[in-house]
Order: sequence, then C-alpha cells, then structure tokens
Amino acid sequence: MEQRRNEWLRTLALVAVTVVMILNYGSIDAANMTYASWDLHNYRAMSSAAPALNANVPAPYTFRLLGPWIAGLLPGGVDQGFMLLTLLFAFFLPPLLDKWLRDRGVVPSLALVITLFFILNKHVFGFQVWNFYQANDLIGMTAILLALMALERGRLLAFSMVLAAGVFAKETVLLVAIASPFYVMTLPERPTQWRKIGLAVAPVILIYIALHLLVPHQGGRGLIEALRLHVHKLWSPEQLFRALANAFAPVSALFFVYPKEMARAVKRAPHLGILFAGTYASTLLGLDGERLMAPAFAAVAGLTADVFSTESRIRRLLPVLLILAVINGFQDVITQHVPALHGILGAIVFFVAILVALGNRVFQAVASRTP
Repeated sequence: MEQRRNEWLRTLALVAVTVVMILNYGSIDAANMTYASWDLHNYRAMSSAAPALNANVPAPYTFRLLGPWIAGLLPGGVDQGFMLLTLLFAFFLPPLLDKWLRDRGVVPSLALVITLFFILNKHVFGFQVWNFYQANDLIGMTAILLALMALERGRLLAFSMVLAAGVFAKETVLLVAIASPFYVMTLPERPTQWRKIGLAVAPVILIYIALHLLVPHQGGRGLIEALRLHVHKLWSPEQLFRALANAFAPVSALFFVYPKEMARAVKRAPHLGILFAGTYASTLLGLDGERLMAPAFAAVAGLTADVFSTESRIRRLLPVLLILAVINGFQDVITQHVPALHGILGAIVFFVAILVALGNRVFQAVASRTP
C-alpha cells in the first residue's frame, strides 16, 4: 500500500511539473507567417484528409501517418486534435521515463531528477509541446522508450509490435532496431538471441519499405539528397554545438568533462551509445539542430543516470545542474525581461555547467593528493 501511494505521489509530482512547463512553453500560432514554410502545414494537410491519404504531401512527411491520422479523427477539428494528442503523450512520457530508469536499477530519487531534466529541456521536450503539430515526434519518442523497455525485459514480440506501430509515426524508431543487436551482445545467452532479434526487427524494416513504396506523395527529398544538403553539419562548429552540447544542456557538460566515465557507461549499455550516435547521424538528414536530437533522450537519460549512480564525486553536481536546467527551461521568460540574453542564454548555461564540472574535477584531484 505504501509503495502504491509513493508511485501515485511521484506521478502527481511529475504531472504537476509537466503542467507548469507546458504553460511555460506555450503553443505555436499556425497562422503566423513566420512559420509559413514549416512542416506543420504538411501535417495539417494530412490530418484534414483523414482517414483518407493526401497524395499532395511531399516526402518524408507523407510517410508519417499516425499522428496526423489520429488528430484528424479526433473531435473538435484538426488543430484541437493535434493539441489533444500532443498533450496526451506529453503527460504520459515523463512518468514512463521515470519508470524505465527505476527498472534499470536507478534509485528513485535520481530517476526523478533525471526525468525533471527531460521535462525542463526546451529543445527535446519543450519544442514538441510548443509546436503541437509535431505530435509524431512525441509518439515516436514514446515508441522508442517502450521498445527499450520491452527489449531489456526480453519481450521481443512486444518490442517488434511497438516498433511496427512507431514506424507509422516517425522513422527514427528504427534507431532502436539498429541498436538492439548491441544490447544482445551484453547478454550471456546471446548465441540464442541473434535469430530472435532478427525475427523481431525484420517486420519493422518491411513495414518501413512498404510505406515508402505504397503511400502516395508529391515530390520531396530522398535520403541521398537530404544528406547532400545537410552533410555540412559535420564541419560546422555551430551545428556541432547545437546537436552535441546545447540539445541536452546542462547535463551534456558531462560528455566533455567526464569522457572516461561516460565511455564506461556506454560500455555497460552499448545499445544506448548506438542510439545516441545513430540519432546524431540522423540529424544530417534534416535542417534543425537541437530538435533532431530528441530521439536520443532515453540514451542521454540512461547514460547520465548510470554515471551519477556509479560516480559519487559527479553526483554532487546534481543540485547545480538542476538549477541550470530550470534556468534553461525558463529561458524564454528570462530573455523577455533581459533582452540582452536572447539567443545566448542557452550557451551561457552550458558553459557554466562546464566550468562547474571542471571545478569539481579539479577539487577532487587536489583532494585526492592531499595527505
């Protein structure tokens, strides 16, 4: 009874924080001409045609059927349908992340803090809430997390079914399929698991191919053309900063200050390392920076939780990092009152986190040498 009560209190706390942050992030105005060329208009067009298909939508948007289709069938119209769908997954995802972390052995207090980092992340969570027409992103992120849970529990039928459903929302769920063999490599019974994981992944790949062959579309870019247009991100300092540092600031400071500790965490969970690397590789197919790193949210949560769990000297950074995460989450409010910080506050948060982490490392090194 006490455990169930604690579960409810945790969930209510996460819901309360989510409500505050949803109100903070606000919502996009689709009529604003600033967003006239954004993806949302393709999704609205798809949704307006539901349950039929709109053959005039370009690739790859036309293959992301699930979110627009559900939104179009919900009562109240297309815009209300997208908003309702986004809110549903926005409230469902944080408690699910918290549950997954605890299932992986993370102590409840740390799992809660890591989940708060996620809710406070304006790029990975906040943008999807603000632009509620990106419901597919939240559906895909939920599918990624559910697939990881099923994979790590050895429930490969559920793993396959979740990915099969998720691929109708966002092709990024395939990143978990790519990462799954690396999880099998960590299992003592891996010789018997290779065939099973292959059978679980094969239907998902076939569905992805079928979508591209059967769903009508009007123009758009293929993978090769998209890569040609965006491969310059590999040598752009700004794009590298946005994807590898700013997307998950302030916790991303750990990647740079504690690389050996992060590498050990990846060695313990190589599938999460592959999920992160695969997500970064997928950003080379799109225009955005931070938002395209969203599928790596579970990898970052799992790996940083591992580092905090195993390294007590790093764990004491948590209060400062949480304060910085709050600042980052409310940066739009802050910059309204301090316009000089507009466009740079996120970078300031990251570099402050770097300095704090470096200071902690230096202090630890000095303390260990003191007789």
